[in-house]
Amino acid sequence: MISRTRPSKVLGAAVLMILSAATASAQLAENLKAYTGRNASGYFMPLVDALAADLNAGTYHTARIPDEGLYASVEIVFMSARFSEADRTFPAGTENGFQPDTTLQAPTIVGSPYAVRVDGEAGTTFYFPGGFDLGSFDFVSPQLRLGALWGTEATIRFGLIRTGGTQLGDMTLYGFGGRHSLSQYFDKIPVDVAVGAFWQHFALGENERGGDLVSAEAWTAGIQASKRFGWAEPFLAVAYDDFGVDLDYEGESPSDAVHMSLESDDHYRMTFGLALNASFAAVHGEFSIGGQRAFAVGLAVGFQRQ
Repeated sequence: MISRTRPSKVLGAAVLMILSAATASAQLAENLKAYTGRNASGYFMPLVDALAADLNAGTYHTARIPDEGLYASVEIVFMSARFSEADRTFPAGTENGFQPDTTLQAPTIVGSPYAVRVDGEAGTTFYFPGGFDLGSFDFVSPQLRLGALWGTEATIRFGLIRTGGTQLGDMTLYGFGGRHSLSQYFDKIPVDVAVGAFWQHFALGENERGGDLVSAEAWTAGIQASKRFGWAEPFLAVAYDDFGVDLDYEGESPSDAVHMSLESDDHYRMTFGLALNASFAAVHGEFSIGGQRAFAVGLAVGFQRQ
């Protein structure tokens, strides 16, 4: 649901903070005045889906959780959500009574940097703003894993985000979750199986009221299975994800206050991965199939599971 007064202001502010395209900021802000409602959400949604795919990747690399015994690992995970050709455009329509009423494929925030011009009646012109020509949205996250108590482990995550080499503004990210071994209850099960859930919060920028300009919450819950063959351990998982973004901005007066909520439609995800285990380290990689393709690679160092 979207409630708004001049939502192009909040969208422009959010995009400027996320992409930090300083040299193009004035032109971007001017172009975004064309976008409200459906156009604004269509323009921004590919980046919402990419952030959802990134945040919910790399939270595990094995389903093996001992019944008991202390282990801990410090981990670093790199995630990358890849944009498809379909993410680069969306069906946009002219607004504010512009005639003739025109619908066409316009660039999204990750699409072509060139605006699309429509000539109207009486010499009027409508511009659909361009995007930032992004091929991926990348995310780097340190995390700490602790276990095990009654076949249960906990993970704490924090990190930093970048997009295609550009610099970001101030941000915060934190998350935590837990997993529990199911295979401990079955004597002859041929694979390790675990279930778990993970929650994360992401915020970027500050509005004039001291609140978050951009904030997001990600939930994921799923089941994982893995099988160790010496030092190699393939793993497979299915998950249900829930992700939403709030954009909040106040303009020159209280009447300019905007709140826009966007939710990712990508809920179901399947992950395939491989971990390479040593005594005190593990290297792992995974590929997730869902609404957005995502890759993750990571390194875990510490007292590993036996």
